[in-house]
Formats: sequence, C-alpha cells, structure tokens
Amino acid sequence: MDQRPSKFTVDVETSDLKIWEKILSMLTPNEQKQADKSKSEIRVPYLGAKEIVVRTSDNKDIAFAAISDSYGQKVDWSVYREN
Repeated sequence: MDQRPSKFTVDVETSDLKIWEKILSMLTPNEQKQADKSKSEIRVPYLGAKEIVVRTSDNKDIAFAAISDSYGQKVDWSVYREN
C-alpha cells in the first residue's frame, strides 16, 4: 500500500503554482507524468475555501486537494488521490 503523505502546510500567500507543485509531489511518479495543469481546475466554492482537481489530458480525475484548516498565516491542504 502506498504510504504517501496526504496533507501539507503552506503560507497563506503561497502561489497556486507552488500549491500545484506540492500536490504533485504527493502523487506517484506515473500520476505526476499524467497530470495536465491545463485540464485541471481551481475552484473557490466560498470565501476562504479553495479546491484543486488534478486531471489528465483526457479529463480523468487523478486527485482532489482542498484547504482543510487555516490558522494565522498558515493553511493546511489535504490531498485525496483517486486510486
């Protein structure tokens, strides 16, 4: 069973690109190769929330990441792999 971490913490001001890179680092090498940033989606369902859906070039979902907690200048993200 894959024991990759499923959570990371970043500063509130961290760019979407850096968050994308952190999410990718939690995926398998094969998933990383398949991930297509142009097909992926960033959602802001409500103020203070952010979600990122990582997809392949053929629109298959690989992973879902969302802010799970925030405190001070830090934000916790949780990553859920589709496999």
